[in-house]
Amino acid sequence: MLVAKLASFYGWSIEYIESMPHGEVVEYYEAITVLEAQDRLVEMNISDYPKMSKENRRKYFRQMKKLAHPAHLQKTVDFDEFIKKVSNGR
Repeated sequence: MLVAKLASFYGWSIEYIESMPHGEVVEYYEAITVLEAQDRLVEMNISDYPKMSKENRRKYFRQMKKLAHPAHLQKTVDFDEFIKKVSNGR
């Protein structure tokens, strides 16, 4: 599963992945979750924003932020400021 996901996500051959050091393979695999979560933050459809309760918006944002920014890389981001940026300042 790990090799298949790496091959699919990065476009690498199975042979190439199998030739990599195990620790490097694991790092690239774990990076997929981070990259996908970062994409979800960007793709968060602002049209859903008014339909979500305030608590659900905050909960979703915190969950995606945690995945997108692992603890050792996390920065403080104000939720309302984030929404302004996502909605192009509207």
